Amino acid sequence: MNTGSLSLISIIIALIIIGLAIFMIFTKKKINQEPNYKTFFIIGLIWLPTGIVTKNYGLMGMGLVFSIIGLVSKDLILSKKITMVGLTVLLVIGMISYYILKR
Repeated sequence: MNTGSLSLISIIIALIIIGLAIFMIFTKKKINQEPNYKTFFIIGLIWLPTGIVTKNYGLMGMGLVFSIIGLVSKDLILSKKITMVGLTVLLVIGMISYYILKR
C-alpha cells in the first residue's frame, strides 16, 4: 500500500470514530418525549389505501399497524373523537368504493 491510501484509510477511520462519539453524546441526553399518535394515525391512513391500490402488502400492513397504534392512544381518542370518527369513516368509504370500482 502506498502512503496516499493509508492516509485516506486513517482519515475515514478517524471520521467514523468522531461520528460515533458525537452519536454517543447526543443519545445520552435522552428526553422522555411521548410520541405524537395523531401522526401515526395519519401516516397509517395514507399508507393503508396506497398499499391496497398498488397491491403492496407490506405497505398496507404497515399502514394498518400505524393506524392501530394511532387509534390505541387514549389521549387522541378522548380529545379528537369527532376527527377520528370522521377519518375512520372516510377510510372505510374509500376502501368500499375501491372494491366496487375494481370490479
